Amino acid sequence: MAFIICDDHNLDVEADGVDPAAARQLMLTDAKVDANAAEKEIIEFGKHHRDCNIRILAG
Repeated sequence: MAFIICDDHNLDVEADGVDPAAARQLMLTDAKVDANAAEKEIIEFGKHHRDCNIRILAG
C-alpha cells in the first residue's frame, strides 16, 4: 500500500495493492491500458500534481 501526498494542495491518495515504487512510476504515466481502479486514481492524481511537492509513503 502506498500513500501519495501533495503538500502543495494538502491532498492525498491511498493506493491499496500498489507499492511505493510502482506508485512513483504511475504518477509519471499518462495512461495504462489495463489499469485497475487504484492505478487509474494514481495516474489522474499524477497528471494534476506531478509538478507539486509530493511524498510517497509505504503503508
